[in-house]
Amino acid sequence: MSYFKGKKVIVTGASSGIGEATAKEFLAQGAKVILVSRSEEKMRDSFKDFTNESYAIYPFDLSKLEDIQSFVNGLVKKEGPIDILFNNAGIGSQSYFEDTDLNVFHELMNLDYFSVVHFTKAMLNHMINEGHGHIATNTSVAGLITSRGRTAYSSAKFALHGFFDSLRLEVDKHNIAVTLIAPGKVVTNFGDNKLDAQGEPFGDKNVGTPYGLSSKKAAKIILSAIKHKKRQIVISKWSDVAWVGVFINKFFPSLYFFLAKRINA
Repeated sequence: MSYFKGKKVIVTGASSGIGEATAKEFLAQGAKVILVSRSEEKMRDSFKDFTNESYAIYPFDLSKLEDIQSFVNGLVKKEGPIDILFNNAGIGSQSYFEDTDLNVFHELMNLDYFSVVHFTKAMLNHMINEGHGHIATNTSVAGLITSRGRTAYSSAKFALHGFFDSLRLEVDKHNIAVTLIAPGKVVTNFGDNKLDAQGEPFGDKNVGTPYGLSSKKAAKIILSAIKHKKRQIVISKWSDVAWVGVFINKFFPSLYFFLAKRINA
C-alpha cells in the first residue's frame, strides 16, 4: 500500500508545472488532494481525468496575504485535518540589480516568501492540534547558491531556507516534519512567467530548459523525499550545473565565485 493512500494533501500553485505534476503523483498514489491556485479553469482542465472524489479545487490568490488565514480556516473546516502541505506557488525573476525596479523585489517577496510564511502559519496550529503533519516547500537551487541576475529571486529563496530551517527545530516536538525541495533545471513553463527588470513577464523572451529534468520525474523525487522525511533535497539531472554548483560552493567557495561570474545559470 502506498504511504500516501488516504492522506489529505494541500498543493499550492497546482495549475501548472511542478505543482500540477506533484499533485497528479499524489493522486496516483492514493492521496486526497486539495488544489490551490488562482486559475480554477486551468485546474479543472488539468485534473479532469481524475475522479471528482479524489481532489477538491480551491481557487485563491496567494498574494492577498490578509485573506490567507480565513481561507485556510474555511478549507480545513470543510475538508478536515490536513496531513501534508506542499507550498509550491511562486514566481521567478531575472535582471541585474542596477536595472531592476524595486517593486519587483516587493512582488517577489510578497508571493515567494510572505505568502508561504502566512500559509504555513495558518496551517501550523491545525497540525499542532492534530499532533502531526508535514510541511514541504518548493524553493530553488537559487536559495542555496547565487548567480548573476538573481538578486530578487535569490533573496526570497534564501529567506525561505532560513525560515524553514529554523521552523524545523521548533516544530519537531509536535511531530511535524519540514522538507525543503530545491529544484535545478526542470522542464516547465515557469520561466515564461518570471519577471524582468520592470516587473513584466518574460513570455517569448524566455530561453527554456529543454534539457532539464521532466516535471513528472521531479514529482516522483519530491514524493520520495516527503515519504522519507528528508530535510532537504536538490532535484535535477546529474548533468545539471546545479549539483556541481552546490558542491563547489560548499567546499570551494572562492572557486564558485570565480566560476559564477562567468556562467549564465
